[in-house]
Amino acid sequence: MSNPGTPTAERIREVSAVFAGRPGTGIRGPEDFSSLLRLELGHEEALDRPVKSGGGWQRALAPGLVYHVCASNLAVSAETALALGLVLGAELVFKLPSSGLVDFVALVESLPAPLRGRVRLLTAHDPGIMSRADAVVVFGGREAVEVFRREVRWDQRFMAYGPKISLGWVSAGTASAEWALAAAREIRAFGQRGCLSPQTYLCADRAEAELFGGLLAAVLSGDVAEPGRDATAEERALVREARQRARVRGDTVLEAEQFPGWTVVIRDEARIEPGPGCGFVEILSSQDPGVLEGWRGWISSVSITVDRLPGALLEVFSGCGISRVCRMGELQNPPLAWRHDGQPRLAPLVRWIACDPGLEVE
Repeated sequence: MSNPGTPTAERIREVSAVFAGRPGTGIRGPEDFSSLLRLELGHEEALDRPVKSGGGWQRALAPGLVYHVCASNLAVSAETALALGLVLGAELVFKLPSSGLVDFVALVESLPAPLRGRVRLLTAHDPGIMSRADAVVVFGGREAVEVFRREVRWDQRFMAYGPKISLGWVSAGTASAEWALAAAREIRAFGQRGCLSPQTYLCADRAEAELFGGLLAAVLSGDVAEPGRDATAEERALVREARQRARVRGDTVLEAEQFPGWTVVIRDEARIEPGPGCGFVEILSSQDPGVLEGWRGWISSVSITVDRLPGALLEVFSGCGISRVCRMGELQNPPLAWRHDGQPRLAPLVRWIACDPGLEVE
C-alpha cells in the first residue's frame, strides 16, 4: 500500500474531465468525487496527509495495485471501478470476459497518456499478477465470485459484486402515463442488462396492474429504438420461451409488433422472476412484503412512484437487503455515492495508519 505523489485534487480533476456525464456512473464533476471521499474517508485530503478525526490523527493509504475481474453483461461497472481506481492513484488491472467489453476497451484506449499508463487489460486471468495486488474486485455470478474468493489471501482486500435484480414499486393510485414513461426509460437503459435493470413492477391491485401495464406498453410501442433490437440468438430464444410460459400460465402478454422488441406481462400470480432481458418486464398485482421475502439479499434497487418515501416502506425494503431506493426512471442512473450492494466503494480498498488521541503530528 502506498500513496501516489500526485495530489488527490489534481487526480480528481483529471479523472472528472474524462468521466463526467458518462451514463450510469453517477459522475457529474469533481464535487462528486470530493463528496465521496468526505463520506467514506472522512476528509477529501485523507489520502494526501494526516487529518484530525475522532480526537486523533489518521491517514488513508491507497492500494498500490487493484486487480479487477469484469462481468460480461455490462461495461458500466468496470467504468466506475476504473474512475474510482484512478482517483485513488492505484495501478489497475482489468481481466476482461472472454466475450470482451468493446466499449470499455475503447474508453481505456482513449484515456490521456498519464492515466492510460496506470491501466492494464488482460484477456485471461493471471494468478501471478493477482497475487501481487493489494485489493481484488470481482463482478460476476456466484460461481465466479467464489472461485476468486478462494484465491485471495487473508492480507488482500476483497470486494465482490454478485448477481442481483431490481424492481419498480407503483404506489397505490399513482399509475399514470408520466410514471410509465419513467419506467420505460429505466427499462431501455443499457439494453436492460445488469443488476440495476428492472425485472418486475409491483402494483397495489389487479386494476392498477392492468392500467400501468397498458400505459407502459403504449410508451414502449412508441419507442423508435426498441429494447432488444440488438439481441443475440440466445436472448431471442429466451424471450420466446418466457412469453410462452406466460401464455401457458394464463397471463396477459403484451408485446412489440417486431420480434423480439419489448414484452409486458401482466401476471396473475404474485411471484417475482427474473426475465430474459430485451425489454421484458412483468407487472404484479401485489405489494405484500411477503412477495419480496424469497428474494431477500438478491434485490439491488427499487424505483418508486413517489417523491416522499414512507418510513414503514423503507423498513420493509431494508429488511429484504435492498440497498437503494430511487424515483422511478432513475434505476440505472445511481449517484456515485451510492453504496453498491450496501457497501462503501472506496473505504474497503484503503488501509489506515492512526495516532491515538493526545499524540500530535507535525
